[in-house]
Amino acid sequence: ALPISHAFIHSPGTREQSHPPLGAAVTQTAMALEVPFGLASSGGSLCDMGGASLGWDLPQEFQQRQKMRMAGVSVKLPSRLQKVLSEAPWPEPALLAAGGFGGPVLIGMLTPLRNATTLAAQDPVTNFSGIYRRVFQQGFRNAWAGMLSPMAPATMQFTLIGPGYHVFFGLLGSPAAACCCTAFVESLITYGPSMRNAMVAHNQSTMDATKRVALRSVAAPMGPAFEWLLLRNCVATAGIRVLSAPMTDALTRAGEKCTGKSQQHASYKPLGDFLASMCTGAISMPFNQLFMNQVTSTPALAAGPLERFRLGLVFLKSQYFVRTEQGRTRLSGIVLRDAAIRSTYAAMLYAGFAAVERSALAFAHKHD
Repeated sequence: ALPISHAFIHSPGTREQSHPPLGAAVTQTAMALEVPFGLASSGGSLCDMGGASLGWDLPQEFQQRQKMRMAGVSVKLPSRLQKVLSEAPWPEPALLAAGGFGGPVLIGMLTPLRNATTLAAQDPVTNFSGIYRRVFQQGFRNAWAGMLSPMAPATMQFTLIGPGYHVFFGLLGSPAAACCCTAFVESLITYGPSMRNAMVAHNQSTMDATKRVALRSVAAPMGPAFEWLLLRNCVATAGIRVLSAPMTDALTRAGEKCTGKSQQHASYKPLGDFLASMCTGAISMPFNQLFMNQVTSTPALAAGPLERFRLGLVFLKSQYFVRTEQGRTRLSGIVLRDAAIRSTYAAMLYAGFAAVERSALAFAHKHD
């Protein structure tokens, strides 16, 4: 190394004579490895990015081989991932239209039902009909308070719920795991808008100014009570992705027994989606109410994770359990109220979106 460096420093004229040994070594190594050099984004190779400028005379055959390689895929992906990406059911235009248009429309239309779940999370007394009277008590327009915040992210949310689920399923091979991954990305997208919607609805329905909460950024991907939103979405997504198929099969068999005739499976699909979403909506109710309660509670928003978990347990105990005159603890009737509110919303949202998807596909295929 010393003679070479000495030549560089003290004899500039000998530079071209110092390079061939180094250039030859690099050439032989590169040809032996047969790997493309340079940045994939630039589409260049070693000879393109500096080999010639440094005086390295790479063989023409090697240069041509490198250019052919760089014309193809420059990053080698794992074989399983390549197979999944090549076979993944990437969204058809009809599915993109369903997610981009149908999702936001459903989110906007169902705002009063979503606001009812928010109000119920801070009200352990009022019955089912009373909650909806509170939603509309300040006028028809007020029932849609906070509507715009979740509508824009709903485009990505429902595109993910559709084709995104199938990509995750191809990667993981498990419906439950695919639902969890889909729900995680969905939660990152919808956390900020869902929190903002709940805060706006809570503030507009609360007369006591001391109970109102300061609005937070709609763009926040994570924050207080994110864990409850994630659990809620994991369970809710499983309705149309996991539970719907066996539910539809059961309905089809029941229809065949009642009529004595063969029934078309597809004719029971909307009802299967609706009932499955109602079931998962009811199961996800505690997580949904924990999320709604904590993003509209100043103490919960200011608390740390452990303290917020303790506040969650306190909320569940005070909301859904009562002590009898005999000193025993039993479930409160509020459990049925909140389960009905949540399951109604979930069923109309997820089953409605599944119907929009089917309609969009049917329309597109009809006009192919």
